[in-house]
Amino acid sequence: GKSTKGLRESVSTAGASVRDSISIDVESLPGRPQPQREKSRLEQVSDNYLPAMTWKQRVIGCLACMAVGYTLSLGGFFRLTEAMMGNPGPFVINSTIGNVISLCGSCFLTGPTSQARKMFHESRRIATSLYLGSLVMTLVVAFAAEGMTGQGI
Repeated sequence: GKSTKGLRESVSTAGASVRDSISIDVESLPGRPQPQREKSRLEQVSDNYLPAMTWKQRVIGCLACMAVGYTLSLGGFFRLTEAMMGNPGPFVINSTIGNVISLCGSCFLTGPTSQARKMFHESRRIATSLYLGSLVMTLVVAFAAEGMTGQGI
């Protein structure tokens, strides 16, 4: 009767509340067809000028960039004494270019447009800006300090 109806309404309300608090977007789960959206100008340029790659080619490209990037970064540390003696250029160039090439490696896996979108997502925007800014400022400071023997970097 009346108490059963009240109980059903309470359970239904509680279920809706739990469902709303979990907020799983079923449409975005893997294997579900995604609705087509209009591509941005950057995505159109990316599609036109960057070839479609198989997953194997993407992994090989990523690993190759990571290997070259890490090798350059490691090579920069062998030039650390030069940097301390007033010639920071070789250290900074190797380390910075190594970081940029390693970062490009991850673009092979997700694509450059998707990588940029993920990097500048609201939750990562500050960290990404600080990281990229530090790469630029490292170059600026190193070349501004070039030839200042004994002054440090």
